[in-house]
Parts: sequence; C-alpha cells; structure tokens
Amino acid sequence: GVTSIGEGTFAGCSSLTSLTILEGVTSIGDGAFYGCCSVETLYISNTIETIGDYAFEGCKSLKSIELPRKLRGLTYGAFKDCTNLENIVFYDDFRFIEGEVFAGCNSLKEIVIPKLVKSLGSSAFKDCNNLSKITINTECKAILDNSFEGCNSLSKIIYLGTKEEWKEV
Repeated sequence: GVTSIGEGTFAGCSSLTSLTILEGVTSIGDGAFYGCCSVETLYISNTIETIGDYAFEGCKSLKSIELPRKLRGLTYGAFKDCTNLENIVFYDDFRFIEGEVFAGCNSLKEIVIPKLVKSLGSSAFKDCNNLSKITINTECKAILDNSFEGCNSLSKIIYLGTKEEWKEV
C-alpha cells in the first residue's frame, strides 16, 4: 500500500473539501496539499511520523487539526496561512515547532505550547491576528525571532515556570 504522499502531490487541488490520510502512510511530503483552499476536514492517521515543509499551507477552509500521536514536530510553514484554523490538538510527545508553522492562522485565539517543545521557530505564529493567549511550558528555552510578530490581539502570556526560569528564555 501507499506509505508516503510525495512532494506537491495534490497542490492546488482547490475542489478538495475533505482529506483522510489512512493508516499505513508514514510521511507527507513538502507542499503535498499546498493551496487546497476548500479543505474543511482533515483526518491524519496516527501512523504519520513526518509532515513536510508547507505541506498544508493555504488550506484556508481548515478549522481544526488533531496531530498524529507519532508526529514529533512540525517543519517550516506546515500549516501557514490556514486562515480559518481555530483549534490544534497536540499530543504529549510533540517536540518541535519550526519557523512559520502557523504564521497567518488568523482564527487561532489561544495556543498551549506542548510541554516537550524546547524552542519556537522564527515567525512560528507571525500574523495570527486574533491570537490573544499563549501558554508556554518550562522546557521552552528559546523563542526565536518574530515568533509572535503581528499578533495584535495578544493580551495574555502565561509561563508555567518561575520568574528565574523565564529570564533564561
């Protein structure tokens, strides 16, 4: 059976409204679903271990994602410009968020950085205009350049560690 979805495989398929990635698939290539602007529902099986750069960029109708249990992190721009994305479910073993992963996700209102994430990539949440609250775990030791640039509604930052630990971030 199919074990991977290659780079750009379904890019620009603007009539797709639903995606179901079944058990057995372990990787989604760079830009595989780039610009699939009508996708409203996305089911990604728990066998997925990697999602490539910009894999779902521009899936403007997508409202919610539950990331697979085996996925340890997201690479550059994976969900960039998913402008209707409101909800993201991370699992306990999630470890990294690279640059621009959720940049331009205007409908995000709140985010809890998973507990094992040690750093946030550059521009990770840039221009998330409605993001008003973030919770940062104690393992996060680096918030890179422009991570929250343009988050005009950001009014509450909760750090789960001590004041001394915050000074090290």
